[in-house]
Amino acid sequence: FMTVNDHLLTLRTGYHTRRNTIVVPWMLMLTILTLYFLYDSSHKYDFESQKARAERMIESYKEDKARYINRLSDAQKEGDKKKEDIYRRGIALADNSIKGFSIYFEQDG
Repeated sequence: FMTVNDHLLTLRTGYHTRRNTIVVPWMLMLTILTLYFLYDSSHKYDFESQKARAERMIESYKEDKARYINRLSDAQKEGDKKKEDIYRRGIALADNSIKGFSIYFEQDG
C-alpha cells in the first residue's frame, strides 16, 4: 500500500477509484443499452413496408426505362452516338435495378 522514497511518501490508492467511478458505470450502461435494443426494442423490422417500397421502386425504374427508351430513339434519329451510349447504360441500369427489386419483392417473409 505504501512506498517510501528518500524524499517522498506516496499512497497508491488512486487507480482503483478512477476505474470504479469511470469505467464500471460505462460498462454497465452499454451492457444495459445493448440488451434493451436487442430484446425490448419496439423497432421491429417491417417486411411489409419494405415490400411496398420495393414495389414503388420497381414502378419508378420502369418509368425511367421507358423514358430512356424514348430518348434513345430520339438520339438514334439525330445520330448522336454519345447520347446513345448514355441512354443504353441508363436502360441497363434500370433493368438491373428492376431485377434486384423484383427478387426482393417476390420473396415471402
